[in-house]
Amino acid sequence: MMSTPAIAQNWQGIVIGQSGPAVPNAFADAFHVAGALRNGGLDMVQMLRDQPRDAVLAALDLLGSDDHAVIYLTGPLTQEGTAIALEGGALRFDDVVSRLVSAGLNKFALLVETCPAQDVDLVLPLPQPGIEMLSAVSAPTGEACPDMGRRMTDLLKADLEADMTLGALLSSVTVTSNIQEDLLLRAPTVAAPVVSLISNDVVSSSASAVVSLTPVTAPSAGVALLPVALEAPALASSPDAGEVVIFAPTPQAQQAALPRAAGLPEPSIIVGIIEHLTLASFSPAEPLGDVTSNEISYENLEARRTLREQDAGLFASLVGSGAFDPPAPLLATALQTELARMGCYSAGIDGQWGPGSRRSVGRYFDEIDGVEAVSLDPTIDLFRQIVLQDDIVCAAPVAAAAPRATTARSTTRSTNRTAAKPRTTTRRAAPKPAAKAAPKRTISGGRLGGVFR
Repeated sequence: MMSTPAIAQNWQGIVIGQSGPAVPNAFADAFHVAGALRNGGLDMVQMLRDQPRDAVLAALDLLGSDDHAVIYLTGPLTQEGTAIALEGGALRFDDVVSRLVSAGLNKFALLVETCPAQDVDLVLPLPQPGIEMLSAVSAPTGEACPDMGRRMTDLLKADLEADMTLGALLSSVTVTSNIQEDLLLRAPTVAAPVVSLISNDVVSSSASAVVSLTPVTAPSAGVALLPVALEAPALASSPDAGEVVIFAPTPQAQQAALPRAAGLPEPSIIVGIIEHLTLASFSPAEPLGDVTSNEISYENLEARRTLREQDAGLFASLVGSGAFDPPAPLLATALQTELARMGCYSAGIDGQWGPGSRRSVGRYFDEIDGVEAVSLDPTIDLFRQIVLQDDIVCAAPVAAAAPRATTARSTTRSTNRTAAKPRTTTRRAAPKPAAKAAPKRTISGGRLGGVFR
């Protein structure tokens, strides 16, 4: 059904992400989708990651009747496929829709991330009469998930090159909609730099350049404003002249700065020549690389190592600040996974922390000279300590020698000597009679031609 766009400011977003072994990307996916909705122009976006069911329901109940809503959910599905499992109980999809309708909302989008596949048939509620609803999933029931980079979540967090409706953005995945006026997501814009000019400034421009001149200070009454003549700078004729950058002083009214606290130095302006400075130096900063801490989930080993290779100091600072901490319910599982990957833990990864898990911590620190574990129990400090050195290889465990068998003689000695027990004797077989010796052969006579006997 064709729909017309509605500006994003009429919409609010609630992003719900629940971590679990079956959904390794849920924690990071929720973060990226919340950021994408904010960048798309939504005034209010709530992100609820690993929150109990009551907190999620409270956030839904805060939506007003004048709002339109985008609800994004990702997490472990229940066996029936009608809800995601949260702490404190399952959050049913039809319950979410019922609460939105009860709050007076008549237009909303329900986005459920189903990939990676969980071997559960997803069941989404149908639109109610008089309600405009868009529902979207990465793959319908019975079909394979798209490749990473083409999931619904990946489409949402991609940078927009132009304004686009939500339905058009998700057109390559499974979308069902009867919305008449769809959500319009805004593409990011880059503000043009502002240049202040003073009298007698010389500005050079090309035929395609657009120059906007704004007075540094507001003119007094009765003063006429005349356009500034655009003349070529005198230095332009010199073959050795480089680019000329003219700085205008800040209006006096803007220079009134006070120290933040008593005893701090007064604000100052340093004026000087910056070598190799060109107009390109004032261009918008280049975007950061592909790997940033906000895009790294705690279980993404490859991205963690890439960041550490790029900037070891930054990596250590982020680890210490908790940027890579796993959710509290998955802390033991995350520790077992790290230790198993390094060959220090060989039992099942089940999140149950017992003697085997504690021994694996000891084996890990046996490989590091002069460093001791902060704890043998699953704590955040222990996880951070291990993540800082995640390239340890534990030696293979050596099997204990089998106990020596106890002989009959030693067993007999260990018995109570006072107890009268019959002695067991062993009869030895009688020796066989010696075989008769064969007669020796002799040579009779002293002559070589004697007879052999």
